[in-house]
Amino acid sequence: MANNSPIARNPQQKPVRVIAVTSGKGGVGKTNISVNLAASFAKKGDNVLLMDADLGLANVDILFDLHPKFDLRHVIAGERSLDEIIVEIDPGMAFGTGTHPTTALCIRMLEKQLLTGQRILDVGTGSGILLITAAKLGAGSGIGIDNDRVATTVVSSNLAQNHLDPARFSVVAGNLIDTVTGQFDLVIANILTDVILGLIPSLHRVVKPRGLFICSGIIEAYEKKVNKKLQASGFQQVEKLSQDDWVCIAARTGGRI
Repeated sequence: MANNSPIARNPQQKPVRVIAVTSGKGGVGKTNISVNLAASFAKKGDNVLLMDADLGLANVDILFDLHPKFDLRHVIAGERSLDEIIVEIDPGMAFGTGTHPTTALCIRMLEKQLLTGQRILDVGTGSGILLITAAKLGAGSGIGIDNDRVATTVVSSNLAQNHLDPARFSVVAGNLIDTVTGQFDLVIANILTDVILGLIPSLHRVVKPRGLFICSGIIEAYEKKVNKKLQASGFQQVEKLSQDDWVCIAARTGGRI
């Protein structure tokens, strides 16, 4: 996955995570979105470059506050490394701007667990940030689903902005997985804990045998409760990531218990 993960390198060849939130509109609101996402990665020790031509030199000031040792002139000049991945998101009125630690946790888990060519389902897709990230990381196809029709409009726009093939990546309106047909290699849900708990018993219908379920939006106090529910439904945790008081769990199914 090294050549396909959203990592670029600065002139000193130090590993740098690339984050991009480029709606083409700029403005203070988008600056805050971008910086919060970058900061959430920085807290875990990742070096961050924020690629955003719209923000111009203001972007350099912000990033020097985060990482003053980096030479960021190549970012503003628009130079790009061959192995970087750019995800362009205009969140609109949908949830999923990258301001929350759970979004960063899910992206990191996708980097670790997603295999090239896999079919994915993003439950509660919001702005589509996880669906698009998965596509850029090598997913073969994917569907985002959200019960908010505003979100589905936003995701459709973001999929097009990222030049993703609509025959392979799409979004539909629906309540969780109620209207979903077929099975997926990987299902991801960055939603509320109570909603995840209600979703788990039905996952066997949409997750392939030996498939993976990634979930976040879970506070640490409820981690054991979620794992107990997963185990009762035939899933076993394979990895956990945490940040602040939030956790992200990856669990694999081997058949119902």
